[in-house]
Amino acid sequence: MKHLLSERELQLLKNWTGKSIQVLQSDFFQMNRQDFKNGVFSTSETLVINTTPAHYLVFELNTDVGPDFEDVYEITIHEKQTPSPLPYEEVGGLAHATRSSGLSLFRTIERVDVYQKCIGTFYYDHALVFSIGNGDQFCLSGDGHMFWVSFNQNRIDEKVAGCSIRWRSGK
Repeated sequence: MKHLLSERELQLLKNWTGKSIQVLQSDFFQMNRQDFKNGVFSTSETLVINTTPAHYLVFELNTDVGPDFEDVYEITIHEKQTPSPLPYEEVGGLAHATRSSGLSLFRTIERVDVYQKCIGTFYYDHALVFSIGNGDQFCLSGDGHMFWVSFNQNRIDEKVAGCSIRWRSGK
C-alpha cells in the first residue's frame, strides 16, 4: 500500500485549483450532536467532488496499520467522467450520482495543501485542506474506515497539528 499521493494525483489537485466545486457527494454524511456543533462530518470511504456533469474528482480511502499499530490512511484520487464507485445514472449522456448525499458548495478551489504525518521514519499523507475563498477551508482526512470532513477552522487545525505541509497547489 502506498501512503503518499503520487505525482499524478498531485497534478490532478493542481489542475483542479481554480475550478468551481458544485457539490461534495458520498454514500452518506453522518454527524452526531457534538459534530454538528463543531462542523464535522463522517462519510463513507468514497468522496466525490463535482465541478460540472462529467467532471468528477473521486477520493477513495484505504486504512492500513502503521509501525506502532495506529491507523494510517491511503488516499487515492482519480479524475473521472462519472462519480463511480458511487451509483450513478446517465441522463442526456451525462452521469449523475444517484442514492448519494451531497453538500452544495458552489465555491472555487483556490489552493490545496497536503499535510504529511511522520511516525518515526514512516510518512503518510494525513490530510488534504482545500482553501475555497473568503478565508474558508475544508479538510479531508481518514477516520477509521471513513473520510472525516470539516469546515471548522479549529477542528482543521487540531487535525493537522503535528503535521507538515508536504505539497501545496497555488499560492
